[in-house]
Amino acid sequence: MTPIKITSLALAAVLGAVSGGCMATESGGPGGVREQTLTIAAALDINSFDPADGVDGHFPQYLQPVYDSLLRIGADGSVGPMLATEFRYTDEARTVLELTLREGVTFTDGAPFDGEAVKANLLNVKAGNGTLSTALVNLAAVEVLSAAKVQLKLWKPDPMLLRSLGQPPGMMASPKALGKKELKTVPVGSGPYTLDSAATAAGSQYTYVRNDNHWNAKAHPYAKIVIKPMDDATARLNAAMSGQVDVAMGDPRNAEAAQAAGLVITRWSTGDLGAVFIFDRAGTMVPALRNVKVRQAINYALDADAMVKQLIKGYGRPTRQVFNLESVAYDPQLEKRYTYDPAMARRLLAEAGYPNGFGLPMPELPFFPEMNAIVAQQLADVGIRVEWQKVSPSSALAEMSAGKYPVGVGYLQSGDPWQALQYYVAPQAPWNPLRTRDGKVDELIAKAQVSTGDAQAAIYRELNAYLVEQAWYAPWSSPDQIWLSNKRVKVTPQAFAPVPPIWNYAPAER
Repeated sequence: MTPIKITSLALAAVLGAVSGGCMATESGGPGGVREQTLTIAAALDINSFDPADGVDGHFPQYLQPVYDSLLRIGADGSVGPMLATEFRYTDEARTVLELTLREGVTFTDGAPFDGEAVKANLLNVKAGNGTLSTALVNLAAVEVLSAAKVQLKLWKPDPMLLRSLGQPPGMMASPKALGKKELKTVPVGSGPYTLDSAATAAGSQYTYVRNDNHWNAKAHPYAKIVIKPMDDATARLNAAMSGQVDVAMGDPRNAEAAQAAGLVITRWSTGDLGAVFIFDRAGTMVPALRNVKVRQAINYALDADAMVKQLIKGYGRPTRQVFNLESVAYDPQLEKRYTYDPAMARRLLAEAGYPNGFGLPMPELPFFPEMNAIVAQQLADVGIRVEWQKVSPSSALAEMSAGKYPVGVGYLQSGDPWQALQYYVAPQAPWNPLRTRDGKVDELIAKAQVSTGDAQAAIYRELNAYLVEQAWYAPWSSPDQIWLSNKRVKVTPQAFAPVPPIWNYAPAER
């Protein structure tokens, strides 16, 4: 599953509109792999084609066909070359990153890809409104040494920078298109495909056709890629079973039906986090949330084991930690800190001065009805009365990241520890929307930023223990991702990502 995707919160929520569409085709016969069309049922619609509006999680799949990024994240999570053929830090402090750029690359409008294009793009993203714009918060300047070489100069070391350059912040658009509103709907990049506007209907279907002038065109086997946003899991399953799409994001609730229909299920742990996300830790909207005993009570009120069984049908594991189970920050001992204990929750509420509980406004995200019901019931059992606030699917992300609500519920993306800190914990983190600060947290983040290896891992674990004890959030699961496909397509899982990049799809061997 994925980010309050609002995962990533990287929310693993699902928006969009169900649409019919063409059958997946292969016009070249048994030997015509290069003429295949790949049709994907996505769970979320794209917000914008401008990389400056970039969001992680489900959204990069819409951008990858049309944009190349400076670096590329491999299926195992490692970072390698793409438009930057070489990359290295030139100083021990890791504050100067030098990139050697691929030569001979042009954007589809004829503009050259060079050092000036890199500078313009990175500064455009840094000044943008996307939740990933904070990925470049430590970027002080971009110095163009030549057409094929640039240096990124940082205010401070940034453990996440290389990965960011393989995500939307590192995607390169034509400098001629930057700053123009048309870029939100008409992408201009150097990618392996171009958007076919005539065969595209926003919110229903996005059609990409091969860019034969791409510098690595042979690495992309499909002549056409079609992405159909479908917010309903049953609609995606039906589309996959009927052959309308080749691959689709699955759902634990219909995995058994998918298998019975002969679909292939690819499953992997993305490091996502299912939780009640407590934003108002300062108590500005709900004074009770300022008291750590109240936040701890929320953790005790949630039955993580039951929620994993009921909501994700065992496709995942219970957890009480923000950091994912595969990261160096994870500590198995912390799973013992909170157990399902309604009596303890009620006792803590009474000690905090709320023996009769309190009201808790919460956005009623329409894509999580079953989760909403379970969370509301378990909180009600200890005296916390959820007051649901209606929210439109199209505005949910914006409203939550703007700090409109004291809490949220859903799934968020949690990749490596530094990424998790930059998503949920740091003062400028997009999913710390009320900008909560804590001196201890700030101190440990600062130490982790300038550390490496075992020393850094120890700091992450110390910070993890503090966040759990202070009950910054109330996690309950680390869900798996499920991807459905027919037997004509091979899907390669992507570490720490809810959605495979387009190059992780390939014709299956016959």
